[in-house]
This record gives sequence, C-alpha cells and structure tokens, in this order.
Amino acid sequence: MGTVTCRRCGRKNELDLDVTQIPKCPQCENIRFDREFFVPIEKQVIKNFKNVQTSKFGPILNNLYLFGSYAKKEPQCRDIDFLVTCSESKLKKYIRSEKRIFRSQFDYHFPEEYSIAELESILKESFWDFRTCQEYPDCLPCHLGPACRLPEEDYHSDFHTHCIKKCKKRKKEPIPDCCFGPCIFLDMEIRNQILREISDMLKKEVMEVYEISSDLKVKILDIIIKQKIKELEEEFEHKKERKKFQLYKINLINGSKTKVRNKVY
Repeated sequence: MGTVTCRRCGRKNELDLDVTQIPKCPQCENIRFDREFFVPIEKQVIKNFKNVQTSKFGPILNNLYLFGSYAKKEPQCRDIDFLVTCSESKLKKYIRSEKRIFRSQFDYHFPEEYSIAELESILKESFWDFRTCQEYPDCLPCHLGPACRLPEEDYHSDFHTHCIKKCKKRKKEPIPDCCFGPCIFLDMEIRNQILREISDMLKKEVMEVYEISSDLKVKILDIIIKQKIKELEEEFEHKKERKKFQLYKINLINGSKTKVRNKVY
C-alpha cells in the first residue's frame, strides 16, 4: 500500500500499487462527457497547431493526430487525446541556434563585470533564463562555499532568484558556467523549454481542466509530443490492460481524419 497520485484529477490515493502515478483513480475514472463536448476543443487545437506552424517553432512540427475514445467516436469520452510529431533534427538545430544566441550575450565581459541590472536585462530579453535550470546554482563558483547561505527551499523552487537578488555575500559571479562552455544539462533544459512553449501555444484558448465540483477538477485535454508515432505505440504495448490503439492523422485544411494505425495490444 502506498500513496499514488492521479494524473487526471491530481488526487492522492492509498492504493496497493508499485507506482507513484496512475492515469485515472477511483474518484474520477467513471467521469465521462458527451463526445460533442470535445468538438470545440478539437477545432481550437487544430487552429492553434496551424498558428504554431507559422511561428518560429514551425519547422520543428510534423503532423497532428487524434487517438483515444474521442478519435474512435465513442459517444462518451473521458478526454480528448492529441499526438504531435516533431522533427528531432530540426529541434536539435533550433537548440544549437538558441545556445549560440544566448551565449553571445556574455562575450564582452567577465562574469564579475556584469551588474545585476545588466544581468536581469539579459535574462528578460533572452529566450533562455538559466535560473530555470535544475542545476542552478550548483554550477556557480560560490555554491556550498563558506559564504553560501542558499536556503534549501529556495534551491528546490522552480525559479531560483536567491543568488541574484537575496544573497548578501554574493561574489559578483551570478552567471553559471553553462553560459560560457559545455554543459550536459543545457541542451536538455532548452529542449524542455521549447516543448513547453509549443504545448502552451497548442493549448491557447482551450479548456484543459474541467471543474466537476469545488473539490474535484479533471483534465480533459492531453497533448503528447513525440518524435515518432512508434514511441506512442510502444507505450500502449507496455500497458497491462488490453488496449485498442487507433490513430488518425488530421488534415489541417479541412479537418478530416485518416486512420493510420489500428492495432490491439
């Protein structure tokens, strides 16, 4: 018996399972909506996908697909599921470009020569803010040194500001090494940032969560970004329960769907 978090409603359940998360829990698994409820969401996501195609991220995207109960035209559906495929080679090219642009801003001074105002201006204008990196401030020269008083709760926050704004004994080196040289985490963090931005753009003006009651909200939209269809298929292959996987490619011009996968796992 352990505490398991539901990915659909966020509730914590005491279940006899050797996992930390489940797709749906006993509190929300039977909550369904009429299929027509999801039609406006489908139309808006298609519109958003076309808008992303015209943005700076456009070359990264390949195709948009539907799967799940809504795609199979079941009268009652838990949610609406989209698959977005992207080009790994073009994503890597975009990451390299962003790294070059980001690092070029630190070409003219040594770290200690930057004022706080100059540094904050750079972060405000940049696509990338190193304070969102999971490893910051591990890679600062002063980290865990005699003068370091970084609070544990600040370090584990999603947006670190202590070293720039709160540290009273700062050594004027608030810029981490990843801004100047190789970093095994930087590509991963910029990749995550790009995929988050794409996901947010796809969800623009779309209801992602529906409030059933004041104490129960359920996720009704799921957008999965993968390099290839095969990656999603492999997830179905490893599910314990028997599942029918049907995938439909969306024609962005007229909204029609073409079945491209039909397997039972």
